[in-house]
Amino acid sequence: MTTRTHSTSARRFAAAALVAVASFAGAGCAPPAPPEEPSYPAGAPYNNCSSQCIILAEVNTSGRTVTFRGETKNVGQPSQWFLWVYRDGVEVAARESGALSSNRYDADLGVLPAGGAYQLAILAGTNTGDQLRYLNFTTGPEVTATPTSTNVSLAFSMDRAVTANAQIRRTDGTLVANVTGAGPSAVQNLVSTATLDPSTAYTYRVNATDAQGRLYVEDGSFVTRGVRLEVQLTSIQVTDDSDYFGAGELKAQLHVGGAKAWIWENEKSVDSGQYFTISTAAALPTAVRTVPISVVVADDDCEGIGSLCTGGTGNLPIGSGSNDEAQWATATHTADLPATTVSTPWTTFLSSTTGGPLSFAVTGQYRWVML
Repeated sequence: MTTRTHSTSARRFAAAALVAVASFAGAGCAPPAPPEEPSYPAGAPYNNCSSQCIILAEVNTSGRTVTFRGETKNVGQPSQWFLWVYRDGVEVAARESGALSSNRYDADLGVLPAGGAYQLAILAGTNTGDQLRYLNFTTGPEVTATPTSTNVSLAFSMDRAVTANAQIRRTDGTLVANVTGAGPSAVQNLVSTATLDPSTAYTYRVNATDAQGRLYVEDGSFVTRGVRLEVQLTSIQVTDDSDYFGAGELKAQLHVGGAKAWIWENEKSVDSGQYFTISTAAALPTAVRTVPISVVVADDDCEGIGSLCTGGTGNLPIGSGSNDEAQWATATHTADLPATTVSTPWTTFLSSTTGGPLSFAVTGQYRWVML
């Protein structure tokens, strides 16, 4: 790296080089070697074209590699470019295009240190004159995203105190969290509240502003960690077995979201009023914050010799109903993931059927486990 010099020898270099190239065009001779690369052009910006020579000069800092695009006013005519990148008065990058046959120049300025404030000096020459201008830009901080199942920490540090905030969005652009830092500091840790969904992709934009009002922006993405809902049933009390005479021939099934676990896969002879201690569990890795827990009990009416029932065995449908082969009902409890970043303790629940040809009450417990 070199410190800024104050020579003005570059002011006519770019245009002079282009004139030399034009003089040799068509003569079958190679153009002369350009003079020594000019030093940093000090002083105020200038332009000796009849109008602005440079009509486009932009820097893209969205990726780790910083890029430049420039255009001069005369489309289809030659141009020549010199770029110098400075941070705190020290040159950190320089690029030179050579003599181009077009008015456009695209340059890769390299991977510049994150969280920096830079000045870009741009010298463009055309066959009608040259122009020097300056462009200030910043690179965003290097952010470390650390998600849990329901929140995220966005941490970074810079060489100066900044105030910071972050917007967190779903991939469809919906804003779900807006986080503001505690105040000016060179070390920032922006932590969202526990409002995010598990196993979900999000994008973020971090904005940091220093005391001089310069804005440093960094975009990124992360995926929250998963959770597992664990359910344990402890008892079922049958209050109506649906049969007028004798015991019902019951079977039952536990549904936890999309997961199914049998309680009584084979029929069990049960009278109304019977109470059973059971030990049945199911677990569901999930990307949602609300999961229904459903217990379905069905009374099979296909017993006896000569039965014409065709239903057979298989998963029991959630809900309630009756047909020529069976009666069934469902008790449901909804498990809601609380605003937490740690696994929850066991929560006890009691759920009863609200109608149907048979009725029962089920007790159990559930917990959310952060993965």
